Amino acid sequence: MSSDSELILTPKQQAALNDAVDEASQSLVRAEIEKNFRKDVAERVKDEIGVPTARFNSLVRQRHCNAAAEAVEKHQETVELDEMLRTAARNKKALDQQVEE
Repeated sequence: MSSDSELILTPKQQAALNDAVDEASQSLVRAEIEKNFRKDVAERVKDEIGVPTARFNSLVRQRHCNAAAEAVEKHQETVELDEMLRTAARNKKALDQQVEE
């Protein structure tokens, strides 16, 4: 494997790499902004309502996990429906072939 100093890129590859680095860097900036936002919300809840930050963050994580689990469940339901439809289509095709024979 070549070292980075030996990496030779075409101008098109250089542009693509630069765009990808910019895109990933912007993602990190957005993640940092979101992290700071969550800290601000937790601090506001602590000041205004008196809920400790750790308890608030625990509630947020619980809500997030539930939402993620619901999304997985909905996806699973969609996958199961798709499998049912595909099986029905295969069975119909097999039946149609038997009738033709």
